[in-house]
Amino acid sequence: MARRAVRSYGFVSPFIASDDSALGQDADYDKYIETLDERHLDLQPGEPPDRFFIKRLDARSFVEIQGLLEVIVTDSEESVDNVAAVEAMEAFSCKVVSCCVRGIENFEYIISSDREGNVSTENLSIEKGIEPTSEQVDIISQDKTLVNEIFRFVTSLSMMSEAQKKT
Repeated sequence: MARRAVRSYGFVSPFIASDDSALGQDADYDKYIETLDERHLDLQPGEPPDRFFIKRLDARSFVEIQGLLEVIVTDSEESVDNVAAVEAMEAFSCKVVSCCVRGIENFEYIISSDREGNVSTENLSIEKGIEPTSEQVDIISQDKTLVNEIFRFVTSLSMMSEAQKKT
């Protein structure tokens, strides 16, 4: 009887967010999340996307995140003020980012805006394979849509076999 290969938790896979300007008109983002195949994004030539490098969740982190999701859902359904749900959502966001992000190429984020709608931005880059600092986790965690997409991506990544990731 053959032995199955042990899943690699050190492997990182590039991730592109759904609001990236490099995505083409024919992008099928749901298919991309399902297959992790960038060909479904119809990337525009000459416009490199921002990439986040994501690692697979280990079992302990998955259980912690699952517990936070249960608090979010339960408290949202049962409470008027949703304080526990909001706190769990903040913890969820930080946990997903700190557990999964292992590098970023050029994440642009807003640092300030004025009444006229002018915004100031900065770029955040982290070398591939490097865990973000707590300050960087906080910056990325502010974008809830991005965090949810990273979670969807890491869920797909975590369910794939080693052979599927290589195709």
